[in-house]
Amino acid sequence: MTSLDRTRLTDLPHPFLLKLQRISIIFLKMLNKRYYTQKEVADLVGVNPGIISYWEEKLRIFRPKKRGGRKLFTSSDLKKALLVKKLLDSGISLKGVKKRLEEESVEELMPEVLSEVVQEIKETIEQTLKELKELRRYIDERISNWRNPGIH
Repeated sequence: MTSLDRTRLTDLPHPFLLKLQRISIIFLKMLNKRYYTQKEVADLVGVNPGIISYWEEKLRIFRPKKRGGRKLFTSSDLKKALLVKKLLDSGISLKGVKKRLEEESVEELMPEVLSEVVQEIKETIEQTLKELKELRRYIDERISNWRNPGIH
């Protein structure tokens, strides 16, 4: 018995759906909020809150306001954090990220990052379609076996 035999399809978390949900949340929060806590920025970017502090210290690109002992980041800071994460994920070192941010503005780099995100989504969709086709074949085979138990 395979794991698919024991698991309902609705119980399977799909990477594409999780990624799409995270991207949707990021854009909705970017539209609806003026300030973000360090934890919110970290959650939206997909890193530990301590990483945001580390980037703040090493890159000096964030300008959080401090209220009641809490750091509050702007949507511009959130965009910068997303950009830093994307550049690091592409294999650029933190020193390289700092250099790129010194040479180019966030606005100049964002289209490049967004095109990479679009490419990732496209690849994820293609992979999802492949998995769905395999799942369809598996389901068709199971139905055939169920309808004709003595033939196989």
